[in-house]
Amino acid sequence: MRLKKILLVFLGVLIFLAGSIFIIGKYYNNEVKQFVFQRVNERLNTPVSVGDMELTLFADFPQASLRFSNVVISDKLSKNQRDTLLYADELFLSFNFWDIWNKEYKITRVRVNGGMFHLAYDKKGRSNLDIWKSDSTSTARTDFRIDLNSVDITNLFFRFTQPANGQSMRCFVRHADLSGNFSSQSYSLETVLNARMYAYSINGVNYLDNKDISLETTLNIDNDRQELAFSEVKLGINAINLALNGTVNYSKNASVDLDISGREISIIELLASMPDFGREKLKDYETEGFLTISSHLSGKLGNGRLPTYSADFTITDGSVLETSNSIKLSDLNLKGHYSTGFTGTDDSLNFKDLSGKFSSGSFGLQGFIKNFTNPVLRAGVKGHIDLEQLYHFMRWKGADTLSGQLTVDAKIAGSFQPSDTTGAQLINRFTASGSVILKQGRFKLREARQVLENVSGTISLQENLAMVKNLSFKTGNSDFRINGIISNLVPYIFRSNEQMNIEAALHCNRLDLGDFIEEKSEVKNSQDFRLVFPTGVTANLTASVGKLNYQLFSADQLSGRLLITPAGLSAQNLDLKAFNGRVQGDVMIALKNDHYELSNKTTLTNVELQKVFYQFGDFGQQIITHKELKGKSDARITVSAQLNNKLQVDMASLTSTVQLKIRDGELTNLQVLQDLAGYLKSNLAINAMVNCNKLAERLKKITFSTLENTISITDRKITIPEMTIKSSALDLNVNGIHSFDNHIDYGINFRMAEVFRKNEVTEDGYIQDDGTGMRMFIAISGTTDHPEFRYDKLSAAQARKEKFLQEKETFKSILKQEIGLFKGDTTIKAFSAPAKAPVKFELEFDQKKPVPTSSEPIPAVKGKETPAKPADTKKKKEKKEYDEKEYDLDDDI
Repeated sequence: MRLKKILLVFLGVLIFLAGSIFIIGKYYNNEVKQFVFQRVNERLNTPVSVGDMELTLFADFPQASLRFSNVVISDKLSKNQRDTLLYADELFLSFNFWDIWNKEYKITRVRVNGGMFHLAYDKKGRSNLDIWKSDSTSTARTDFRIDLNSVDITNLFFRFTQPANGQSMRCFVRHADLSGNFSSQSYSLETVLNARMYAYSINGVNYLDNKDISLETTLNIDNDRQELAFSEVKLGINAINLALNGTVNYSKNASVDLDISGREISIIELLASMPDFGREKLKDYETEGFLTISSHLSGKLGNGRLPTYSADFTITDGSVLETSNSIKLSDLNLKGHYSTGFTGTDDSLNFKDLSGKFSSGSFGLQGFIKNFTNPVLRAGVKGHIDLEQLYHFMRWKGADTLSGQLTVDAKIAGSFQPSDTTGAQLINRFTASGSVILKQGRFKLREARQVLENVSGTISLQENLAMVKNLSFKTGNSDFRINGIISNLVPYIFRSNEQMNIEAALHCNRLDLGDFIEEKSEVKNSQDFRLVFPTGVTANLTASVGKLNYQLFSADQLSGRLLITPAGLSAQNLDLKAFNGRVQGDVMIALKNDHYELSNKTTLTNVELQKVFYQFGDFGQQIITHKELKGKSDARITVSAQLNNKLQVDMASLTSTVQLKIRDGELTNLQVLQDLAGYLKSNLAINAMVNCNKLAERLKKITFSTLENTISITDRKITIPEMTIKSSALDLNVNGIHSFDNHIDYGINFRMAEVFRKNEVTEDGYIQDDGTGMRMFIAISGTTDHPEFRYDKLSAAQARKEKFLQEKETFKSILKQEIGLFKGDTTIKAFSAPAKAPVKFELEFDQKKPVPTSSEPIPAVKGKETPAKPADTKKKKEKKEYDEKEYDLDDDI
């Protein structure tokens, strides 16, 4: 019963107090708001605006609080005062409840819930935090004081900028609690902080990027000495836990002197906590093992000055696993040293002893990286490395394929471009010295068509010179062996814009040029290739090739000097066996703007024409192909033309001269000659005199001993000057023009006596040919698919004219020689009678008639009598009309 009375009394007191507080709050609400807001404004020398104010006696009970909402305090450094120093969703100023009765307010606690705070310095080192007035008016009052012992912050975005030393920071404070006697000259400040650091950069180098930060510490603050002393500080950066000890001086000559140490730090977390350089790639790795670190931060602060930081660290029995390919680097041991002055250019990471093992191979490395803004590497490496494992472990993007066994003892140096994540442009300048032995290598660089296989050899490096000994490899159907000097080899492998120079002797047992012609379609044909010269490579090679192939072309025992540049190719003093003969010459293909220019001088000696036509695809024509032509040939050829990047000739630009000599030639089943015989047979007048069937049979196979001519190509036309083919069938004079669109304009003429019907007899005996007889002129026009034949009157008339002029000159010569005319004309030469063919006598015996005996009289010899035939006037008339209309040989035959 007594307990019940006590509880009722206690409850009544609570209700009374609550009611009193509520009544007091309502009664004094406006008075307190106006008073506190007025005193705060008197203390500030920068504008402040508040959305709403409210006196609350329960939010921070047992203390009373004045709650401000949507508070904005302007930035004092901003000239137009549009920038914001502080924005708070809610700002609480707490004081003792009884201060309301006493009308003397002492602010002991500040609480901020939600908002943004921007702490900034200008170029002169002035802070925008200097917002409190220092005059006597604002400090003489005793009815309002700020005597903090607690600051509580929740969900506040914090920004910090200091242009003088290039510092900037952005973070989100989830919760921060600072407690201590802020008004004392010396006190201990208990600090608990939990935040997300989005960025903390110094001179462009970001040292903390998206890191979780935690801090638990007791700060000993001495305002007289303006010094902070850290003791038992626990700092967490992601999963890295560090211990801090030391002091920070915040006087005019600010300075810092801190020792930072940590044990059992995750290797990958440490690397991820370093600056931006290479950090993105670390997300694909898992680590085992821990790191021990001992570091020191010291130096001046402010006015553009920054401290220096140095750290010694060790790793023992660590491992790193590349997750996508499950390649593990084990037995990882490292002793290193890191230092920075936070300028971005004086960072230094030294590897005193770095070693590790893959499942096949191990390595050791010593060196350093400095200047993280534009990193520079110096290192020495030894080991036996499986390139395929290293390639997948490093996730190198500069190659599609990399494998082989590499034994290396070398020193390397270079600078890097950290902004590039592709790997293709990683190394900026690179030098190397030492030796590299490669066995069973296989390489395919990114965007390259060729895969280099069975790569083996020894390379001795000195600076950027690589002395190559028996470096051999295969690509496609081609094999190579190189001995010589390569300049800038290593940088060229790692950087696409590097230049590589080669001075070497090159030997190939077999070289297939098709391996170096890029094909863009899956179906291979002669129109789908593209000429490619290696980018950034200049090669001066003394070459010897056992066997050379390209499509149908084949050659043996090639030798010469090759100069290869990105601008083209030059082959000098080429000497090779091809077409069962010998080929010598010079070839140059030069890049000019958007096309290539080809120039060529070639000498062919004793080559087989059938092989020449076959291996060059009959030169794109069907009149004379390798199936119809045989013989040995000598030729001198000059060619100039423009090529596109698919190695296609611009026919309009092609010019060529071919000085040709053919020996022991043979034309078999040449269709154009069979068409000629068919044309002669179709003409009744000619067919009456010529055995066209026999002629066609003779023309199926023509042999000739020698043929010489000079053929020219220009304006998309092949011009063949008149030449004489002295053949087994008949002697032909041939000339003509053959256009690239297969239109033809040929002329053929021959002596009629060579095609007359055999055993034709006149009243004077057999027809004899003295070599100057009548000639038949035939013109061939149209196209190669549909040739058209006709009697060539113009050529016949020209021949008659030339014969007349010749006979005229002969007649004058006779007159000058015999009777002395034209003595004053020195142009008339003395007459020389042509040699006559010997007279041919033949005897005919008619063995069917009996030989007369001596008893029988010999009959008198009479002329031949022709039996009289009835006149057929109609037939003769038709014959005459045909001769006049269809064929006019009156002037020629």
